[in-house]
Amino acid sequence: MTTIPEYIEAMEYALLHKADRVDVQFSKNWFNQFPDIPAVFAFFLKGELYYVGEARNLHKNMFFIYHWKMKTERIRRERGYIPDVKVDYLKRLFTKEDLRLFKISFIKVELGRKECQEFLVAKYKPKYNLLSQ
Repeated sequence: MTTIPEYIEAMEYALLHKADRVDVQFSKNWFNQFPDIPAVFAFFLKGELYYVGEARNLHKNMFFIYHWKMKTERIRRERGYIPDVKVDYLKRLFTKEDLRLFKISFIKVELGRKECQEFLVAKYKPKYNLLSQ
């Protein structure tokens, strides 16, 4: 029988070492490559872990990321960009870094998404997870 720590460590290994890393792109169909599954995902920049998240529906989460980024770019071009002091951690990531340099990996996780995310944040201290605290 697998213990909880073993289960979480197996998810860690799968996410960080086995899962394919997909380029972050902002084409209209980019988010369609992500399935409608519960998942833990990670953003990497030049191989460094930058953010770990969890999603009840990965496709919807990536759809949100795409549309939020496009809206931010449009506002920035049209009116000049003044960041909201209450922006959440993902929005900070998207406005401070050029997302086209990022890669994302994900694994399907039916049970224990939040626990896996919290374990990885505590262990690796990704830069943009720490901004949210």
